[in-house]
Amino acid sequence: MPSDRWIEAGTEVEVRNRFTGDWSVGFEVISRSDGVVRVRRLRDGAILPTAFRDDEVRVCASAADSA
Repeated sequence: MPSDRWIEAGTEVEVRNRFTGDWSVGFEVISRSDGVVRVRRLRDGAILPTAFRDDEVRVCASAADSA
């Protein structure tokens, strides 16, 4: 499996909750550039207004299992 640092657009991911430190599921990468990752919430298709750092995004366990 490739490093999470190279997650491609369209990959289902988990994002780090900045308040609790827990990982939240149900997102996909829409773009990444220079260590900044933009994500869309799968439930309703909303693009989150906040960008994430590379270390705040990881491949979702279910997506990694199917790779």
